[in-house]
Amino acid sequence: MQQSGLAKQEAHRGEQLAAVSDDDFEAFLAECRESERVASSDALTSHFIRKQQRASNSKNLAAIAAKAVNDLSGPYDAIVIDPPWPMQKIERDVRPN
Repeated sequence: MQQSGLAKQEAHRGEQLAAVSDDDFEAFLAECRESERVASSDALTSHFIRKQQRASNSKNLAAIAAKAVNDLSGPYDAIVIDPPWPMQKIERDVRPN
């Protein structure tokens, strides 16, 4: 517990919600009214955290897509690698027809 009486996770969620713009907050409330959903604090928090995570994921994917891909320099266009775990052969008494 922190001195404020909030758990660390609650304080973090509060910080994330504090970063939400007033326009986004009002848009969320309007969306809840239109779909006749209850705008609870949990729904609000989940909605904006997911939105922030999607934006972060999109940013990361854009950075990956912007990286240059090196051309292969050999005669093969695919590489097959054995799995890094031991494989067991399945012994059968009778072969299928």
